[in-house]
Amino acid sequence: MHEYIKYGEGVGAQYVEIKHATSQRDNIEISNKHIKEISSGINSMLGVRVIFKDRWGTAFSNKDNIEETINQAIKNAKANKQKTRIDTFKANKRSFKTKVKTDPANIPFLEKQNSLLKINRIKSVTNLSQQYTDITRNFGFFNSEGSELRWDDKITFHMVSSSAKKNNRIENYFDVKAEHKGYELMDDAENFSLEIMKKSVEMLRARNANGGTYPVLIDQKLGGVLIHEALGHACEADIVLNNNSVLGNKLNEQVGSANLNVYDAGNIINSWGWTPFDDEGILAKKTPLIRKGVLTNFLHNRETAAKFKVNPTGNGRAQSPSNKVIPRMTNTFIDKGESRFDDMLSSIKEGYYLKGSLGGEVESASGQFLFNAQEGFLIKNGQLIKRVKGVSLTGNILETLKNICLIGDDPLIHGGGACGKAEQYVLAGNWSPHIKIKNTLLGGQN
Repeated sequence: MHEYIKYGEGVGAQYVEIKHATSQRDNIEISNKHIKEISSGINSMLGVRVIFKDRWGTAFSNKDNIEETINQAIKNAKANKQKTRIDTFKANKRSFKTKVKTDPANIPFLEKQNSLLKINRIKSVTNLSQQYTDITRNFGFFNSEGSELRWDDKITFHMVSSSAKKNNRIENYFDVKAEHKGYELMDDAENFSLEIMKKSVEMLRARNANGGTYPVLIDQKLGGVLIHEALGHACEADIVLNNNSVLGNKLNEQVGSANLNVYDAGNIINSWGWTPFDDEGILAKKTPLIRKGVLTNFLHNRETAAKFKVNPTGNGRAQSPSNKVIPRMTNTFIDKGESRFDDMLSSIKEGYYLKGSLGGEVESASGQFLFNAQEGFLIKNGQLIKRVKGVSLTGNILETLKNICLIGDDPLIHGGGACGKAEQYVLAGNWSPHIKIKNTLLGGQN
């Protein structure tokens, strides 16, 4: 790519970067042993980004016409009225490869299909749906600073959804296993599916929770979603610059309890949000967002970092070479604490234990949030008394962070979701140990 970088500089670009991304995907969707969809696809894209007369210009193509794409990027920069500035950084020359035990590309499509079809429903389960996907991805990044970065990646994904019925009542439960990993992820697919089916059946015994203010014990999945949605987005520097973050004027201030430490880290190998280098060629690293309750950093791409006069954090991400690079999370998580689960549970006289997430809403500007738990249990005198459903967790992130009083020693790395922002979706991991929050407002039905 060196000659094309020189070509871009020769026609006046102050900065040139060239990216290419190719992917090959196999996808199977099955419901009650009926095949709903089988598909395969190959996608390839070239992207060019330049700075010309202090203005960004971007162009993309699915053809190998790099000079033409550079010319189009410069033309687009000329039409851009907004000036920009980025700092210059040392070149990175690295290659990364996802390690797998069994390459999905070497598994016949029929074998993948049959591994799903052989999983049988259990009693009371009326519908068992599965989605299997594997993706082989290849990325390349080259820029005029001399960076040359490559990543050969594999992803395997298995989602299971179960519906159980008793009389006229139907309850659903789902879960996802997904990693930068090979087909070995499917080694335990049958047991994974069985556990989800059992969960849906168990939900038939759940009763509606009572709304009110209670101490709450939150599991690793819901804790991860909470910290991703309620804190992580508010730490993205473009949201801060647009005055849409409740944390905008809180840098270096106490925003959480003294035992709370939160990080974003794209360099955790094989984790769902693993990103060895971002879409601007910045190597991934671990960025502390909160240390001992103090807000310490925002998440930056190169442009926002220059505006804040700090180094980029490796969080400049885009869905594809055709999309704008913006600050995005990678893996956002609460660091482990010192409390044992049994001790956390026994500390609650009356409250709730909430597990998993069914989504929710967050307003980054105000800090208000609402999350729906996938399942829950009523706690009385440190014991799990009965299963409950329909529980929502609501509040303000600044109040909630300070109300985190105990943090478990049991983080559980989990992934499988895609984070949406600015009509772009990227893989983002989130997790947590068990956490106890005091004086939390819960929604439910009496």
